[in-house]
Amino acid sequence: MKLNRTLTLCLLGISTSQANAQSGYSAFPTGATCYATQAAACNAWLGWRNYQTGATIVESIPNGALLRCMVRYSDEPEGYPTSSAGLGLCTTEQPRCPVEPLSPITDAASLEHEGGAYRRAPDLDRVTVATRTGAACILAQTQSLGQRAIITSAYRPGPYQLHLREVWDKWQILRGNTDTVCREVRQFVQREWDKHQLVRQPGTVSNHSAGTAVDISGVPEISADAVALTCSMQRPLADDPVHYQPR
Repeated sequence: MKLNRTLTLCLLGISTSQANAQSGYSAFPTGATCYATQAAACNAWLGWRNYQTGATIVESIPNGALLRCMVRYSDEPEGYPTSSAGLGLCTTEQPRCPVEPLSPITDAASLEHEGGAYRRAPDLDRVTVATRTGAACILAQTQSLGQRAIITSAYRPGPYQLHLREVWDKWQILRGNTDTVCREVRQFVQREWDKHQLVRQPGTVSNHSAGTAVDISGVPEISADAVALTCSMQRPLADDPVHYQPR
């Protein structure tokens, strides 16, 4: 088929008379569906006749993500259709949420964290010796001040860090979204949001993933920097006062 054949877009909501006025075909298929997942939609074009040339569509198969039918006319040789019919390009896809679902977690360490293995006891096995020693010192120093500090987070795998960032970013978009097509994605992201209780946007890269950072709560703010100094630690992030790293 030459590209100058008269083609038409398969648009949902366009009546037969409207479509016929825009095309060179004398008939339109009945029951054709414009969803790319349904190969039967291409079959519905079989038997169409181009009244300008007299050729009839005798073969039609789907090609591409959208429903673009590759068709062969009765005046063309047999074999794989080489005619890309715009009449089979559906510009109306099945409605979908513009926000993609959360990326799947696949690496073993991240799955452990996501599964709650370190919810009660942060992962200190994979932090550096300096980080572990400094954190223990801060707990002891805080106890000597009559207060109790706890380590709330330690090592976090890089992919898990990205997961937390993705949860934060997508929830900011979806939290006020009431579209029906986004309901399932929104519910899943909300479950992750409620689960992780994020209070600030996670970075895409973190010292936690390098094993050189811990989060410690309960250290009196007035003494926190002095305690950190005593323990060869520091608080380098002004907007994250519970974040400690070795000096």
